[in-house]
Amino acid sequence: MIAIEDGDRAGSLARAPISRSVFRRAAEERTALAVHLADAPSASMAAHDIRAALCVPIAREGDRGEVFAMLYADRLGRADDFTTLELEFATAA
Repeated sequence: MIAIEDGDRAGSLARAPISRSVFRRAAEERTALAVHLADAPSASMAAHDIRAALCVPIAREGDRGEVFAMLYADRLGRADDFTTLELEFATAA
């Protein structure tokens, strides 16, 4: 389940479409990504009208660095791209 912000349902839990390709790439590469549809078009981004996606794997410390969670945010429609500052903020936690 994903917490969404959508008018009357702000903070409610619901299923929301995500860019699976961005999610999978961040997990596999174990790196934070800010992807823009114009720069790296994917079928899932286009299908859900995702303009930009930000995904940050959260890993345990140590030599294995196992990813145990992912931070994901996206912007739909004509929204602005994520900035470098927003990516740095998301990875600071």
